[in-house]
Formats: sequence, C-alpha cells, structure tokens
Amino acid sequence: MADLVINTVWEAPTNAAFYYEYKAGFKNADQLANGIINLVGGNFFDFSGMLSPVLAATQSNFTTPQGKLAITAAMIPITFFNLGWGTSCILDSYGPFKAQA
Repeated sequence: MADLVINTVWEAPTNAAFYYEYKAGFKNADQLANGIINLVGGNFFDFSGMLSPVLAATQSNFTTPQGKLAITAAMIPITFFNLGWGTSCILDSYGPFKAQA
C-alpha cells in the first residue's frame, strides 16, 4: 500500500517538471522531446508502483487456476509500464534527444 501512496504523491513533481518547462518555453525541439520522454517515463514508473497492491493481493491465491489468472492479469500492465519506463531511460540516456544547455 505504501507504493500506491508514494507513487500517487510523486505524480505531482513528475508532471510539474514538464509543466514548468512548458510554461518557460522549450529552447528547441530536442528539449521538448526530452521533456516528453521524461514525462512519459516518470508516469509509467509511477503507474507500475500504483499497481503493486493489486499484485500483492493476487499472490495469496497463486495455487488456484483463478489465482494464476489474477496474478497474470496484474503482471501484464505492470510489465508494460516497466518496459515503457525502461525504454524512456534508454532514450533519455542514449537517444537523439539530448537536452541542450
């Protein structure tokens, strides 16, 4: 449950960073692209954390067919969000959208 609360609260700085950059005006298209990549990646990270209580709730019934289906259903969006976050980290580190100083 702590992950749900922490990641929900962390949505404020994740989205505020992009908002304040947007209000100040992006210096170029690369800085805008980098901001979008960081916004999407940060939200994906938070969303996967918000779903952690769902995953924890399904683990107690792992021995039944319904429990296995429930844990699989919980893991699909978590995996999607984690892959999106990881991809955004790679794009931010090695992609063509390096922010210009």
